[in-house]
Amino acid sequence: MTSKGPIKMTRSELYSALMDSEEEEYYKELKQEEEELFNKKGRSKFQDLSNSFGSDNTYNASDGDEDDEYEDDTLEGTLRMIEKKKKKIEEEKIPELKRRQSPTPELKKEPEVIEDFIRNFLSKKGLEESLRIFNDELYEKKQKGELDESADAVPDAYTQLQRVEEELHFCKKQLEQQKQLSENVVQKFEKLRRVKDHHKMSHMQTVQTRDQLRKELERMKNHCAKYEPFIAELTNKYDKVFKEKTLVCLERDRLANRVTELENIIRQQNGESTSVNNTTNNEMEKGKKTKTIKKTKKKDSVLPPEKKNPFREKKMARTMAETFQLSQNYESHSMAISGLAVHSKKPIVATASDDGTWKAWSLPSSKVIMSGEGHSDWVSGIDFHPFGTHLATSGGDCLIKLWDFTTASCSLTFDDHTLPVWDCQFHYSGDFLVSCSMDQTTKLFDIRAERCVTTFRGHKDSVNSVVCIPFTNTLLTASADKTLSLWDMRADSKNLCVQTYYGHKNSCNYVTINPQGDTMASTDCDGLVLVWDLRTQKIRNQFNISDVPTSANKCAFDPSGKVLAVACADTSIRLFCPDGIKEDESSKPNYTIGELKGNKEAVQVVKFDSEGKYVVSGSDDGMLCLFNN
Repeated sequence: MTSKGPIKMTRSELYSALMDSEEEEYYKELKQEEEELFNKKGRSKFQDLSNSFGSDNTYNASDGDEDDEYEDDTLEGTLRMIEKKKKKIEEEKIPELKRRQSPTPELKKEPEVIEDFIRNFLSKKGLEESLRIFNDELYEKKQKGELDESADAVPDAYTQLQRVEEELHFCKKQLEQQKQLSENVVQKFEKLRRVKDHHKMSHMQTVQTRDQLRKELERMKNHCAKYEPFIAELTNKYDKVFKEKTLVCLERDRLANRVTELENIIRQQNGESTSVNNTTNNEMEKGKKTKTIKKTKKKDSVLPPEKKNPFREKKMARTMAETFQLSQNYESHSMAISGLAVHSKKPIVATASDDGTWKAWSLPSSKVIMSGEGHSDWVSGIDFHPFGTHLATSGGDCLIKLWDFTTASCSLTFDDHTLPVWDCQFHYSGDFLVSCSMDQTTKLFDIRAERCVTTFRGHKDSVNSVVCIPFTNTLLTASADKTLSLWDMRADSKNLCVQTYYGHKNSCNYVTINPQGDTMASTDCDGLVLVWDLRTQKIRNQFNISDVPTSANKCAFDPSGKVLAVACADTSIRLFCPDGIKEDESSKPNYTIGELKGNKEAVQVVKFDSEGKYVVSGSDDGMLCLFNN
């Protein structure tokens, strides 16, 4: 194919079409040099080259002589020069390109030059005249500057078509994946639907079962409600029978003791009548007159002679009180429990409270057997009769009351004290009762004679506690004057104080005797506990319940006399062993063996039961605590 006219195309236009659009701004200087070169060499040869480039993108040289003349100005030479310039500019621009380059490289596709596309199309169709006119007009417009070079390039249809095909292929691939995913989702959905149906059926069955159980529960509630009155009635009958049984047992013991006394009296009377008859007969024989025998008052009682203490020779094992745990804790009174007594033969405990009442409880069921209300003020002292038939209480109303279990009422009242009575206790014979009061006196009452027979005076302050030494006619008192006193109750002793014990530095709260009768323990407001040997009249041992001064309210020995429990104001019960416990022969004895906790407020009273199975305590909040293994 031969060209019929020159192709008007400068070198600057040629390499601008070949270079990337990003680097066009760096070739302005090269463009000026090419334009100067173009003016020197002429336009004729370059037009022929442009014409041949426009047809099939190949160089067509029709006149070989002219090509030899401009060998250095051929297309290859121009391209070589452009390549050199490009390398030079790239070497200079590499640092800046690296700075501008983004962290993620991106390939930018530029559309094909539309002029080349039109030229190729016209050349392939043989429209040479149209091609010539197109080139002339295009380059003329460009040189005149009438074309807007900043206009966006027309996108290539083939490139867009290829891009669209790629997108279509990608979309089809995504569609297949989504289709596969949707099939999996449908399968999972069907599986979940079956599981849902299964759980729905199970739920319906559960609901039906629940409704049936609810109906059955309502029926059982109604059925049980019918039996509640019968159960309450049976419970009341049981409590009544239990109380009657307890009273019958107490009455039986009382009658047995009474029968024994009557038998002794009958035997004595039979012996006296026989001796009187013999004497009368002898006197009648001798002709002498008989004298009438003066009879004593029936109600007067005589202190019995001292007896041998059966517990002194009886060997008992030490109560392992340190292993006890709180088993029961219940509210027995509305106010503080200030007195506690334990029955000598039965598992019964009696409590006295600041609310003015007393109650008798069975152990370990903790059921109320009997209760009494008669004091107009607080009740502080309480004690069981040795035979278990009566109960004595003393209180802030200056009265001492004797309660009969048979009649369940108050049978006797003593009002000899002028100030509140702190404590009271029965003599081992059961015929006498001792009491101590804030009026600084201790009194001995004859129960049969129903009167006070002796008053013991000697303390200079309130007498806070009194206790009778077992199987003797002596008693001990603890006073706020920081002393302990030993008294003889017999009439011929002239009510003198036998011994006074000094050792406390603060008010004495309580004094108690062990069952063997050879050791006593006393407590005071400083928390000091003194253990005395009654045989040597000396302090045997002493304990401080706490490093901080805390009141030691009351104390009690266990049946063996080897463990001492102390009720403390810091809500605890301290356990001491007066003789000490040695782990081995070389070690020192340990006197503090344990501590019982369960009370929430200050512990006022503590007692062991008669067999050493329980520890009972009462506190300021009216709670009665029971400790055992």
